[in-house]
Amino acid sequence: MTVDEYETEFDRLSKFAPRLVSDDESKARRFERGLNAHIRRGLAPLHLTSYDEMVGRAKSLDIVWRETQVDMNQNSQKKRYRDSDLQAKKSFSTPKFQATKRSQSSTTFKSMFPPR
Repeated sequence: MTVDEYETEFDRLSKFAPRLVSDDESKARRFERGLNAHIRRGLAPLHLTSYDEMVGRAKSLDIVWRETQVDMNQNSQKKRYRDSDLQAKKSFSTPKFQATKRSQSSTTFKSMFPPR
């Protein structure tokens, strides 16, 4: 549920319990308690007491959070694509060559140029 949707529902339901939201500060506190944890954590250090300011900040945080989620999902999909591409490349392994021993009769650099 977005903060916009929550605000609409909160306003609708608050009409049935006017004593719980009798002033602006108590309305702001009640609204804050119903928000998702990630938004509450963003609002907590601000110590907002105005309902309108609380709603505005919560909406801003919600937009940023949703954009971050979209970015993370896109990056995750790109990573999955890269990982699957790497898996496909790994299935074609390069041939491994065995090291051969040099025979004693092979010519070395030193034997080609004896000391004078």
